Amino acid sequence: LTTDASGVATIDLANGNHDYTVTAVGYDDASGTVTISGAEVTENVTLTETTYTVTFNVTNGVDPIENASIDINGQTLITNASGDATIELVKGIYNCKITADAYKDDLDDVSVSDADIEIKVILIPTAVGSFIENEISIYPNPVEDEITIKTSKISNYRVIIVNTSGKVFYDKELANSTEQINLSDFANGVYLIKVLINGEVYNEKIIKE
Repeated sequence: LTTDASGVATIDLANGNHDYTVTAVGYDDASGTVTISGAEVTENVTLTETTYTVTFNVTNGVDPIENASIDINGQTLITNASGDATIELVKGIYNCKITADAYKDDLDDVSVSDADIEIKVILIPTAVGSFIENEISIYPNPVEDEITIKTSKISNYRVIIVNTSGKVFYDKELANSTEQINLSDFANGVYLIKVLINGEVYNEKIIKE
């Protein structure tokens, strides 16, 4: 049977007990038994939207961030010592804000389709030396093939690029004020560029498309 626009479906059945299962895309199955005993019967069935587990993993690109706040769907999640927090959500797109002490806020859209998902989030520290922050530019972002790191009055620095799991994809000492790094072989996704200069670290999140 298939329900009509009003959610109604009918069938003629003999007296007795009849098991049934109701299915619909985006909803959990509902099963039951209807008993027919010489009269018409209306069986009301309420379906529950299917939920999926969304797991957030929040790090600074290397270490997990504990006690980060994740605001999503009217709820606030708090990450544990492993930087993880979970929520059950139905299919849809959700606005999400991630905050943590000493880190810049991160705003994301989370898309939930037909499966459990893990969202890896890299937060950028706010405590960046003003000198370094003013002397470094990284572009374009998002990037497709080649990214440029440009420094002013700075030489002899180290660049490390890691993915959201902390895996190192690039680690090199550089000396030129302008350097191009080829990312064409990198998989699409989010990466963290760490520029180390004179004991200070500048972090910037980039998106490879």
